[in-house]
Amino acid sequence: MAMAADCSSSCVQLYLSSNPEDSVVERKALREAVFPRFREHCRHALGLDFRVIDPFESPDLSEWPDDNSRKQIIKECRESSVGPFLLALVGHRYGRVGLPSQVEVSEYQLLLQESQRAGVSTLELEKVYTRDENAIPASYCLQSQTTHGPDSCKTVFQTAVNLCVLNGKMAPEKAQVYCRSALDVDLRYALEDSAYKDISGRCLIYINKVLISDKEKSPHQPKSEDTVMSPLLTPEALLSALCDHFLLGLVLPRNLQVYLTTTECPHAYTPGRRKCYAEALCHQMNSDLLKMTEHLNMSSSCSKFRCSDSFAREQLEQEELCNVMSQFYEINRPEEDNIRKYVQNEQWRPLLITGGPCTGKTVFLAHCSRQNHGFQRVIQW
Repeated sequence: MAMAADCSSSCVQLYLSSNPEDSVVERKALREAVFPRFREHCRHALGLDFRVIDPFESPDLSEWPDDNSRKQIIKECRESSVGPFLLALVGHRYGRVGLPSQVEVSEYQLLLQESQRAGVSTLELEKVYTRDENAIPASYCLQSQTTHGPDSCKTVFQTAVNLCVLNGKMAPEKAQVYCRSALDVDLRYALEDSAYKDISGRCLIYINKVLISDKEKSPHQPKSEDTVMSPLLTPEALLSALCDHFLLGLVLPRNLQVYLTTTECPHAYTPGRRKCYAEALCHQMNSDLLKMTEHLNMSSSCSKFRCSDSFAREQLEQEELCNVMSQFYEINRPEEDNIRKYVQNEQWRPLLITGGPCTGKTVFLAHCSRQNHGFQRVIQW
C-alpha cells in the first residue's frame, strides 16, 4: 500500500464523497458508529489524528461548496493525509446535475444557439455566466455568487445539451461531461487525473445497486410536449457509466478498493432495507479502515509521531533533539572521558554538570549522549 504523505503528516484525513440526497441514512450511521471508534483507534494505537470532511454536511444548500472548492479539498486530502484520503458512497440515485463551472466559448455559443432555435429562452442562463478571456481556452465561467444556480437555469442548460446531442452537434461523450452530478465530478477528479500516482490503496468506494421488480415500477409517461431525452444522458445511463465503466475499470490499474452490493427489493427500497444496508456498511468500513491503516505504525522513520506510549514518545523526541544539537559540538574535551566512565560505572548515583548560561552544557550533554546511550542517568543542573 502506498503512502503518499511524508512522515511530517500526523493525520488521516478522509474526503467523504456522496450524493447528499441519497446518503443521509448511511452518513448518519457512519458518524455515529464508525468515525468516533476509528478516531480513538488512530489516537491511541497510531498516534494520529483523524478527520472526515463531508462537503454536504450542512442542511443549508447555500453553504455547499462548488466544484472548484471541492476539488481543492480533495487535493489537500490527497496530499496531506497519511494513508487513505477518499471515502465514496455510491447509491442507486445519480444525483442532481449542477451547472458546470466553466464552458468553452465555442460550446457555450452552440448551446445558446440550439436552445434559441428550439424556442427556449436563454436570458436567465446568460446572466449567470461571464466570459473570461484569461481562461485557457477562452471560456464562459459561472459567477461565484450563483454557485448552484436556480433550477430553471439548470433545466435550460440540460435541455440545450440534450438538443445538441439529438441534432448531432455534440458528441454524447462530451455532453456527459456537462451532465455530471457532484458525486461524479468528485470521483473523476480524485481518480482520473494521471498526474497523481499516489492513489493506489488509499481509496474506499462502496456501491449499492438497488433492483426493484419491473412489475412494481411505474415508468414516467412523457407528455406530447416533453423533449425526448438522449438515452446516454439519462440518470440511469450516467450512473452506469460511473459505476460499471469508470470505477470498476480502475480496480486493477489503480489498485482501487471497490465494494459492490446488490439490494433486491420486490416493491420499493424500504427504510428497513436501507437500515440493514447501513449497518452492514458500518461493519465493513470499520474493518477496511483498520486494515488500510495497520501499516502506519510500522515505519521506523515515522515512529516518533505514532508511538502510543507517552514515555517512549518523549524518549524518541529527546534522542532526536540530542542528534540535532550534538552536531554543534566539534571540540573534543577531557570531560568526555569523565562522562563515558560515569556511564560505564554500575553505581547508581547522579552526575551534576554545572555552568553559567550559554556555556555549552546542553550541547555538551547532547554530544555525549550520542556516544553513550545510557544518558538517562545524567542529570543536568
